[in-house]
Amino acid sequence: MLNRFAIVPLIFVFALTACKRHAALVNSAQAANSPSPTGSAPGAKGLATPSAPPVVNPSPPAAKSGKVVVDQTAQVIIFCYHRLVDKIRYPGTEIKPADFEAQMKALKDRGITVIGMQDFLAWKRGEKNIPPRSAIVTFDDGWKSQYDVAWPIMKKF
Repeated sequence: MLNRFAIVPLIFVFALTACKRHAALVNSAQAANSPSPTGSAPGAKGLATPSAPPVVNPSPPAAKSGKVVVDQTAQVIIFCYHRLVDKIRYPGTEIKPADFEAQMKALKDRGITVIGMQDFLAWKRGEKNIPPRSAIVTFDDGWKSQYDVAWPIMKKF
């Protein structure tokens, strides 16, 4: 069940990250292949003088203006849950509380930090840093079991 609901958001998140990485690689490749401005020495027609390699500024321009430099290499996985029940009738949308607790424990044991959706969105906008390995836990429809069962488990871990 979890696989079905977690795969689509995972693909979405990884696709977004891959697009940004691809754009950065293309930009750096274009900068490396672009001709550097060269001058000619007097009397040597058509011969270019060697130029110094470009100086790379270690801090991006955004750091000078007081903005936060955000690490966009973090990884985020999104877990989507519907309902927590002891007796499963609909395996595609329900999970046992013991299984949910085991999943939350596994996140903690693997050092994956659960963050809020607002933190994730701020990170995607480049406004805030998040831990390098993060997860988002979401619920839909507002079932009572989400508050009575899932919330105490989440507070525990």
